Amino acid sequence: MTELIQIFGALTFFTGLALVVRPERIFGFLQKQLAKVELHIFNVVLRIIFGILMISQSSISNFPFVVETIGWFCIGIAVILTLTSRERFKRVFSWAVTLVETNSRVGAALIMAFGAFLIFAFV
Repeated sequence: MTELIQIFGALTFFTGLALVVRPERIFGFLQKQLAKVELHIFNVVLRIIFGILMISQSSISNFPFVVETIGWFCIGIAVILTLTSRERFKRVFSWAVTLVETNSRVGAALIMAFGAFLIFAFV
């Protein structure tokens, strides 16, 4: 199971790297997907799976409290997103994409740091 978290960390890190190199491609893709209900469902399901993985594997990580807290945070956000209307989800997601888009270098650095943390926490 820790391998799944490390793979997710690597994918997160490389997404941040892609955001540095070609931000317009990432943001264009996200804007196109925003209209689809699948994005909302995928977002909720991925957060639940990731949260459960983080909570269940926190005891073997280098930072058990931090990893478990991230897991509970992910599950909490998934519950909130489940209860959120489709229109509100679109508004919040658009706002988040715009926020990262205007500060893409800082956002990319934070995304890469989070991915690196996930890898380091389970090495």
